[in-house]
Amino acid sequence: MTKLATTSWGSGPRLVICHGFTQTSSSWGAFGRALGSHHTIVAVDLPGHGGSSDIEADVVGAAHDLLDTVGEEPFVLLGYSMGARVAMTAAMMQPRGLRELILIGGTPGILDDEAREQRRVGDEALASELEETEDVGGFLDRWLAQPLFAGLSDDAQDRPSRMKNSARGLAMSLRKMGTGTQQSAWGFLDLIDVPTLLLVGELDPKFVSIAHGMHDELSISTLAIAPGVGHACHLEAPEPCASVIEHWLDALHGSASPTANTTPTTN
Repeated sequence: MTKLATTSWGSGPRLVICHGFTQTSSSWGAFGRALGSHHTIVAVDLPGHGGSSDIEADVVGAAHDLLDTVGEEPFVLLGYSMGARVAMTAAMMQPRGLRELILIGGTPGILDDEAREQRRVGDEALASELEETEDVGGFLDRWLAQPLFAGLSDDAQDRPSRMKNSARGLAMSLRKMGTGTQQSAWGFLDLIDVPTLLLVGELDPKFVSIAHGMHDELSISTLAIAPGVGHACHLEAPEPCASVIEHWLDALHGSASPTANTTPTTN
């Protein structure tokens, strides 16, 4: 049993949150503070990151580590990007304590074998460069310069938190937890048996398309598209995105039995 490092704040029902690649449990900013107004937040450092930088795992292993860490007491699970893939995998294991699932900018992986191999090769090259140079700062410069993160302000990028990561830990994460090595979960999303919120930024067309596909596969899901923001929609628009989540949870808890897919909505 491997337990991941965590940071907690707030009060109320447990909400476990999983960050994206190069982030840590301290990377949630105003979004995390807003959620902490109504929940006890358990922010996890995923393998290779923050206080869990020495832990090595693939996505399935990280999902097991996550569930070992949170235990069986009731919780809501939220993941962003890489964290969404870990959270999704954990939810497919149908843990006893899981009540709802929230995925921000998530994907079940790459279905095409050739495309997945291309991604693996690219991630391996990045990992090798990181290990050779040990230049985390330079790597972050290039990573955050991607169009995916164009909408992030300097504050929202939160480089001080990302700089707590080690070159070794990030390289391990690229090799073991990237979409190049993750087995695709398309076709298996019906294993997720809890209500699921898919939150995605309007200016992130690739992941909007993915979210529509996931919405079609999931048994009980809501699709919310945040206007005017990109991949890290919760960091670009923290209060509106936190509000979408709170309203969704309130609606679920006020309903006797949400049993079917809802129509995709724009918030």
